[in-house]
Amino acid sequence: MKRQLLIILMISVFVFTLNIQSFPYNKSAAKMAKMEESLEKILGTNTSWKAAVFKDLRLGMPCNEVKKHFKGLKCNDRKKYDFPKVSGKLLGKVKEYQFTFKHGRVQNATIVFGARAFDPNRFETALLNVAQRKWGKLSPDRLQKKIKVWTNSDYDSVTLSFVNNNWHLKNSMPKRDTGEVKAGSMTTDQIRVSLAKLLGPGKYWKAAVMTKLNRGNTCAQVKQSYKVMKGCDPQKKWSFGHVLIKGHDLIHALKFGFSKGELQNVTLIFHRQLPKEGFKKVSLNLFEKKWGRIKLEKRNQDLLTIYKRNFGVAQRYFVVDHWEIKHDFPKLKN
Repeated sequence: MKRQLLIILMISVFVFTLNIQSFPYNKSAAKMAKMEESLEKILGTNTSWKAAVFKDLRLGMPCNEVKKHFKGLKCNDRKKYDFPKVSGKLLGKVKEYQFTFKHGRVQNATIVFGARAFDPNRFETALLNVAQRKWGKLSPDRLQKKIKVWTNSDYDSVTLSFVNNNWHLKNSMPKRDTGEVKAGSMTTDQIRVSLAKLLGPGKYWKAAVMTKLNRGNTCAQVKQSYKVMKGCDPQKKWSFGHVLIKGHDLIHALKFGFSKGELQNVTLIFHRQLPKEGFKKVSLNLFEKKWGRIKLEKRNQDLLTIYKRNFGVAQRYFVVDHWEIKHDFPKLKN
């Protein structure tokens, strides 16, 4: 009996010791989680390229409209470049906001954080964690650089740097802003269903969303289907028409390739928020059903290519931070 009581006592002491040792860790982890939560309210999630505090801004927005969202901002429409500032009011975490205007229209906005003094190491770690969840994971080499940079395929950029004892996060206003995108939360099955609708059955070479268009269509004819298309130039040997797609769960934009103003191919540009490996697996299966089998040794590659005489080339590939699927319009009607 005494032996049993002794064993129970020893176990109790051991468990108590473990709890005492883990207490600082649990307390530190809780503080980190709380700080990341507060920073996420400022930066937002990966549903948008813009930081959450800039959600109402757009590239080229005039000064008077920006003032509606940032009270006290004073900018000069007459200057070619103007760099006004306004104080931040987010519980001390934001010291101020800085803006770059060109001819009175906003180009980018910067958050100057003012919370580093509270706990420099924890704040830096939390800020990097939230930024990487929003704009993408940085390689170890890029994390070591004084200026951390994120870019997307539209050459929009986000930079994070430490200047004058404060972190500065500079957010360029996206050139093609689709608004909030929730593609990152889609399941594999949801991606499969949506992509299958876009591509359509294998008996047709063209993607299902392209059924109204044919090889040789003029810029004007394509604009009948996509009125907001910009960039087609009949005078150039090659030109590209861009169409921003708003509100679609998979597609960010379309890019049409023209030769002397005649339609040759189309590229489906998918949201960067889609899970890379999940989309890769699903699209391989649907790509093969649509355009043909891929050789076994190439099935795991990002680049898939199928060529069919009189129809052209179909490809799937990864660019910078997103997937694209491109196909020629067939010479034969299909």
